[in-house]
Amino acid sequence: DYEYGCKLLGDYWKKEGVTRVGLLKLTMEAGELCKNGISSVYPELIEQEVNIGAEQATQMLTFKEKNVEAILNPGLEGDVARMFTELDRIKFTPRLGANQDASTKTVLDAHPLAARNLATFGLGEPPQSFIDKLEKRFPAKQITAPQAAVIAYLHVRQ
Repeated sequence: DYEYGCKLLGDYWKKEGVTRVGLLKLTMEAGELCKNGISSVYPELIEQEVNIGAEQATQMLTFKEKNVEAILNPGLEGDVARMFTELDRIKFTPRLGANQDASTKTVLDAHPLAARNLATFGLGEPPQSFIDKLEKRFPAKQITAPQAAVIAYLHVRQ
């Protein structure tokens, strides 16, 4: 859940003393949901909009000029990788937040400095009670991707 995950990152940063947060708001539903969550903690959010797959140089420079202490990027793996690349290029090292699924080992290994500043949100492993309900509801099916089932459930419920 992007809204809840982004709020949790905001709560974490608030406890750590972060006062200026930027949101790289992608033009997709996840961007809007994330904005709802993080702005509940940081109403004075510094927001920069970007399309999926677009370069982020202007947005990262804006965050740097506005002395942002943390940047939240709810995008896909390529969007997180582009953010890390741009931050490396302009030598800007704020705290970072992203979806756990977008923060792959490949991306993190390619950008060790950014990776050290990263906090993620995501589903983690679903509880056994959820798996048990799935197996009871679909006894003839083998549950091979429980996280995908959780994501599908969340999308249906949102």
